[in-house]
Amino acid sequence: MTKEERIFRQYLESMFTYTQRSILAFCLKRHTPVCFYGSGLGKSTLVKILRNAGFENVYAPEDCGCDNAQWSVLDKQGAVALRMQKGSFDRPLPKNPFSKETIYAVCADVLEHTR
Repeated sequence: MTKEERIFRQYLESMFTYTQRSILAFCLKRHTPVCFYGSGLGKSTLVKILRNAGFENVYAPEDCGCDNAQWSVLDKQGAVALRMQKGSFDRPLPKNPFSKETIYAVCADVLEHTR
């Protein structure tokens, strides 16, 4: 595993349980819409990272246009909602964080261990 892959894996581990990471990996690999919600920070940052890497079916609460944004989930048929816990990632993210290849490598690693 490369350094970038380790950092991304640790980043995800700070916000999601193992089961949630498996679901996220499945959604990203299958192009299934996924929405992030919950209190705390990190939802918009994760969506930005994933969109910058070319994943389009990822949504943060502000994509819903609702008043109670942090608990909102986009009303999109077939979407999976993942509740994020407040991240404990204790270092700054790289300036150009995580390529699609890195994200897919971490997803493959998670899915391999899920079988």
